[in-house]
Amino acid sequence: MRRLMMATILALLAGPLAAQEWRGFFGGVTSGATVGEGTHVATVTYGAASTDATGYGIVAGYAMQAGAWTWGPELQVQFGDGLGGTFNHASGTSDMTLSTQSVTTLSVRAGRGSDKLIISGSLGLALVDVDATFTNLSTPNALTINDNMTGVVLGLAVDYVLETGWRLRGELRHFEGLEASNPNTPYPGLIPVALSAATRTYDWQDVTVSLIRTF
Repeated sequence: MRRLMMATILALLAGPLAAQEWRGFFGGVTSGATVGEGTHVATVTYGAASTDATGYGIVAGYAMQAGAWTWGPELQVQFGDGLGGTFNHASGTSDMTLSTQSVTTLSVRAGRGSDKLIISGSLGLALVDVDATFTNLSTPNALTINDNMTGVVLGLAVDYVLETGWRLRGELRHFEGLEASNPNTPYPGLIPVALSAATRTYDWQDVTVSLIRTF
């Protein structure tokens, strides 16, 4: 991912491109798919479950421009469909299910464009919300912990002008530093069983498609 972004930036720097009007406020709708997994580690590695899900949301920002170059702040909010994956422990006594709830990013985007096309990169702050549900199969009792995480997001996007004021964007994003933890937490119910103190680290990428209007 990092090599791909660097190669794209170098390609942007090579040779002149004709610019069109990109500056101004913009907003739109976005949809995408998350690909990744969360790994639960207590005293040893418990296991990993998928965070794969689809989502929908909004994107908004403001673009400034100098010649073929454009840059500015951007906010994107996506709500997950609540889907994810389940890890079943080899002991057969418990499982972990991860469910993506929302992904919010606040980034600075910069790119270089032509009359119909712009290639850009982004760097920003990410807020990711995942529900981690643990089920003790011997009880059986379930416990849900909300992993509300902060990390860094890197993006690489291509925008294509459909007509004046309207463009279609495809973007690949990679997230770093997503981690959550929980203390020793009792399961609900009469039988005294607890989830051990643990940490969850997340490997997270997504692909989004956005329809954007410049005002």
